[in-house]
Amino acid sequence: MRTCSIRLDPLHGDWQPRSLCVLLGSFDPVHRGHLWLLRQALAHAEAALALIPTSHFHKEVSFPRNATFPMRQAMLRQVLSTLPGPVRVGLTDEVLFIELVRALGRRWPTTRVRLVMGWGVWQRARQSEAYYRQLGLPWGAAQEEELEALLGGALVFDRGGAGRARCVPPSLRGISSTLVRRTARALHHRSAPGRAWSQELEGLVEPATVRYIRRHGLYKLQKESS
Repeated sequence: MRTCSIRLDPLHGDWQPRSLCVLLGSFDPVHRGHLWLLRQALAHAEAALALIPTSHFHKEVSFPRNATFPMRQAMLRQVLSTLPGPVRVGLTDEVLFIELVRALGRRWPTTRVRLVMGWGVWQRARQSEAYYRQLGLPWGAAQEEELEALLGGALVFDRGGAGRARCVPPSLRGISSTLVRRTARALHHRSAPGRAWSQELEGLVEPATVRYIRRHGLYKLQKESS
């Protein structure tokens, strides 16, 4: 059996929700689009889980260009009070959706688990066979059946309402963690005052996140880091 680690924030203790929506994302940093998705998750389940993968197929991360995993968890914890229900924060070393859903089932055997994902992630998940073969893992009818079940039950969202996806509100469609990092990098570069940080970032992230990014010097270029 492939080993999958799911590490919950220790502040949360033990919990057993009857239903759980899981949003897997980098949250680097958490932005208003993420918070909207978590609100949608809570509309469809008793609780939500914001789960950060510690490895990726498609990108590499490094500090301070990216926030560390503890920093991402801290930024998430700061904004949980803005949400209408229980949201937990965790890390996972699993990047294969089928294996992740299996691990979630072992962790919460009596909980109905549903994934929340963007249309692009949903499309990549459909290519799971290629990722399995890349890692030298077997792929067969059982994996195909599990994939169809998890994709069929997923809550899928898209900026433009592609395919079977539900539409993200127009006011949030331009928001991304990449945009937040790029904006913060420019603010650092010009040593912008606090007012500029509020004006340029608070439409993208919560004020607490702006303060955290600025206080910790996140998303600077390497040569600007002290």
